[in-house]
Amino acid sequence: MAKSKGVKPLVQNRRARHDYFVEETYECGMELKGTEVKSMKAGKFAFADAYAYVLAMGGIPTYPTLADGVSPICPFEEPAADLAQRLLQRRIYAAELIPVRNTVACVDAYVHAFTQAGLIVMAGTEHNTPERIPLEAACVDGPLSDAARQAFWEGTCVVAAHQSLVKSGEAGYVDDAGDPVGGDVVARRNELVKLGAALIASGQGTQGADR
Repeated sequence: MAKSKGVKPLVQNRRARHDYFVEETYECGMELKGTEVKSMKAGKFAFADAYAYVLAMGGIPTYPTLADGVSPICPFEEPAADLAQRLLQRRIYAAELIPVRNTVACVDAYVHAFTQAGLIVMAGTEHNTPERIPLEAACVDGPLSDAARQAFWEGTCVVAAHQSLVKSGEAGYVDDAGDPVGGDVVARRNELVKLGAALIASGQGTQGADR
């Protein structure tokens, strides 16, 4: 967080400046409410704990891709193929796009890069309520391509399967350390897609789902 006159940052990622060369900085923000604000003001927020926390909650560490939803595109995210490799280096095997913020061409480029690298990719719809309302994902300039729609569907199936397996005490898409489960990653992913599709069809894959 950049320092502004009269504004004191609540938390800074000092480790990032230790591990990497910071060539440019960008100031941005997010709205925090309730316990999130209290925790940060109390100094109880730690970047290093976030990855472990997601795993401890039975989740899958996932990178939220902005892509051309911002201008210019964040240097960390381009080109798309390089971003995919950066995520793998950080042991992140899932990514999310919010198509309504992006163009069709951009979504296709990132989806292709992620899937080629072996990551699963999902589509967010900015549906931030607990109600189960069916929404049709679409890009800012038109409908999703068939390739993107298929990739998003498969990613969603993997998440549904992962949640169901972890809830039952079994290994899901990633293990407790965040590494992919199974020696043959492609075969394992196909197995999870099949399981997740069956769960979604039965309605079980959407009960209590939380990304």
